[in-house]
Amino acid sequence: MGDDNQNKNDAEKENYVAVSTKDDDASYDLFARLLIKRIVGFLEQRPSDFAITILPPPEMLSPELAAAAAAEEEETINRTGGESVSSSSLESLSSEHRSLLETSIVLMHDNPEDICKSSGHLGLEARNLPIIARVLRKAYRQAKKKNQNASSPLSAAEKEELFHIASCLLLIQPDHATAWADRRRYLLSLQNHEIQTLAFGFQRDNDEEENEKDALCFLWSQELDYLDILVTQHSKA
Repeated sequence: MGDDNQNKNDAEKENYVAVSTKDDDASYDLFARLLIKRIVGFLEQRPSDFAITILPPPEMLSPELAAAAAAEEEETINRTGGESVSSSSLESLSSEHRSLLETSIVLMHDNPEDICKSSGHLGLEARNLPIIARVLRKAYRQAKKKNQNASSPLSAAEKEELFHIASCLLLIQPDHATAWADRRRYLLSLQNHEIQTLAFGFQRDNDEEENEKDALCFLWSQELDYLDILVTQHSKA
C-alpha cells in the first residue's frame, strides 16, 4: 500500500514538472492570459477570504454548485473583457494547461443559494503553487519590460494590464515591493474615466461631479477589500 502511494506521488510530481517546463508550448501565453483573467474576475467578486490550500477536485462539487460556479466565472471573465474560458480558446490549450486553469483557482460558495448573498471564498491549489508563481512572475517581467522599453506613453489598457498582473502576483508573493509600487503608481495616476471603469459595480448617475467622487470612494473601497484578502492569507508578510 505504501509503495502504491509513493508511486502515485512520484507520478504526480513528474506531471507537475512536465507542465512547468512547457514554456515553448503554443498554449503557454494563452494559459497565462486566461489565468490572470480568471483571478481578476474572481477578485472583482470581492471574496470574503483567501487561502492557499488543497482544493477539492471538481468532481466533488455538487452539480448545482459546479454549474453555478461555472456561470459566475463566465460572467466575470466576460465583464473584464477577457477571453471566455468556455469558448474555443480553451481548445487551444494543452490538456495540462486546461487542467491547471480549471483546478488551480476556485471561488467557492458554501451552497448555490449563497452565490447571490455572499462573495465566497477564493482558493488557490497549493500543489500547483510553484507553477502558478512561475507563470505570474514571467508575465509580470514581460509587462514590466514592455513598460520600461516603451518609446511612447503606455495606453490605458497596457497600464491596467500591469496593474492586474501585479495584483495576481501579490496573492502568492505579498512582499514583492516592486509590484506594490506599480499598483500604487497606477492607482494614483488614474483619470476620472479610468476610475469609473476600474471601479467594478459602481452605479453611475447624471451628476458628473458626484460620479467622480463616488467612483473614487468605491475604487479605494475595493482596494481595502484587496488588502484585507491578502491579510487573511499572509498576515506575517
